[in-house]
Amino acid sequence: MTSIRRNGRRRHRIGRRRFRPIPVAVSFALLIAACGIPVSDGVELIAQEDHRELLEGTTSTTIPEADPTDEDAARVGLYFIGPDDKLERVTRAFPDGTTRDEVLEALAAGPQADEIEESGLETLVTQLPVGLNPRFGPQDEERQSQAVEVDPEGQLRIIVEEQPVLGRLIVTQIVCTALGLQLGDVTGIIITDGGEEPIVISDINAETLQRPANRADFDDCKTGAEERAEAEDAEAEAEGEADGETDADPDTDADGETETDPTGTTTTTTGA
Repeated sequence: MTSIRRNGRRRHRIGRRRFRPIPVAVSFALLIAACGIPVSDGVELIAQEDHRELLEGTTSTTIPEADPTDEDAARVGLYFIGPDDKLERVTRAFPDGTTRDEVLEALAAGPQADEIEESGLETLVTQLPVGLNPRFGPQDEERQSQAVEVDPEGQLRIIVEEQPVLGRLIVTQIVCTALGLQLGDVTGIIITDGGEEPIVISDINAETLQRPANRADFDDCKTGAEERAEAEDAEAEAEGEADGETDADPDTDADGETETDPTGTTTTTTGA
């Protein structure tokens, strides 16, 4: 059973009158009631680390998760960063009713332990900085664009200016994840932080964009896994061609003409 320690002296004297200190829990309840906030019948004790978060002005959020075997769960692609700063896609199941903002919260929180293990990669992280707090803003039907709003405390505007490579990784994660959701006719993303102008975005070739960013600006969100698969296919094809040349009859010339070996045996071959 958790107990609440009372600090200070048990009683105070002012002249001859005796005052008894009000218990901490009662004081807190009276303060909440005075502020007009409903007080529940029961008192819920919270852990010390949660207390610290409340005092520091931060709170932890619970990201919705679904059973991967649930057929009704929505499968959403979250884009993280793997080795060599390659984009990597993780498919996660979310329960029915999950909001798009909660998907961005999951992106900011990073990959889960089982997702990292299943990927087989040495590293798999999110580059979204703490305090960015991405969420969906308004859509512009004329430009077919969707705004993603971020908090200035995340300093994304400063990062894209002073650390452009890191800035592009962050932007790529947001753009590719956001455009993977059902956004109607939206084809591009702009990112705002409350400033007069949107945050400047550059594409995979470090070219500044003067319009909403789309998937094509980031090589159609090609992942490191896709690149590795293409490389393996190319290697296998090259090996197959090499094996085919090795298996060819060494006594047949390029034109498929008849040749005679040193024993005097004549062999006739037909050209392709």
